[in-house]
Amino acid sequence: MEAANEIMQVIQEAGIEDKYDKACEKERDLEKHLLKVWEHYWKNKTCYSRKCEATAKQLLMTVLTEDKLKEIHSARYRTKSIDSLMIKYVKKKALLPDMPGTDYSIEKYRSMNKDNYYKIITDLIGIRILIRYQRQWEVVHEWIWETFHKTDKPYIKNWLEEYPAGETDDFLVEKPKLYLRDEKDFPIYQKFGKDIFEKNVSNEGYSSIHYLLWYDGKYVEIQVRTIYDEAWGECTHDLVYKCKDKARRVDLSRLSQCLATQTQAAGMIADMMFEKSQTTSKKAEKRVVDLNNNEEIQMARYEKLQKHLRNMNKSKEKKQEFDGAIDNLI
Repeated sequence: MEAANEIMQVIQEAGIEDKYDKACEKERDLEKHLLKVWEHYWKNKTCYSRKCEATAKQLLMTVLTEDKLKEIHSARYRTKSIDSLMIKYVKKKALLPDMPGTDYSIEKYRSMNKDNYYKIITDLIGIRILIRYQRQWEVVHEWIWETFHKTDKPYIKNWLEEYPAGETDDFLVEKPKLYLRDEKDFPIYQKFGKDIFEKNVSNEGYSSIHYLLWYDGKYVEIQVRTIYDEAWGECTHDLVYKCKDKARRVDLSRLSQCLATQTQAAGMIADMMFEKSQTTSKKAEKRVVDLNNNEEIQMARYEKLQKHLRNMNKSKEKKQEFDGAIDNLI
């Protein structure tokens, strides 16, 4: 009874009692399944969340110690809280239509239960990689692609029937999802191929790239975004999505869109500074190379002069003195 009371408290605090009632209509044993999920993920001594925690830490250390990713700003992990899992389970069940449809992205939740929820909810583990400048996504993408994209391993289409079994090697599970604020930003992400990303244009201002991996026997979602987009996301999550007052939430959503615009402007200025610094750096490197080359040329001339002077001293036939005109010797 204690767990059941805690679950209902989570539902009430999230303000989704109406969704809970709808979910009960779609799943007769909803309360029973939620209790079993609660126990499997959270309460048992060998609970699944602990295993997820270990996997998350392992991948995070790989990211932070990878030499190819030394340019990133930072990275961190999170495992889904039991509250978030309960809320997501209820919301997904509530969204199911009365009659089965053809949209698998929705219908996959119809068969979700206490025994298979971790096969269908694929964001129980999350790694977030923050980059300073938008262009740095290429470095992260190249590492993920080289490490996890397997040409002989097709993307998963059915989460239950194609769930990896046994000691399956790590691989990229699905086409990476690209979330954009503006359609015109898409071309810069086609550098590595025309059909690599699943494009999504966000009206709310969300900007990020999501990679879903099979890693250490579990699904892991890696999100890549700039520190500016992270700041926007944190403010929007804390102030908008947690707001229970629907009228106030509309106003907050509008302010969030304004903040998204300012975030995009700040990111563009940062990118311009980055490109400018790269150009300046390249020019500086060229000057250093030119100076080094010039020093080598001068040294070669000096050595040639010294050799010529030695030959003059050894020659008894030449009696005229050196006039000091270096140009005549080279």
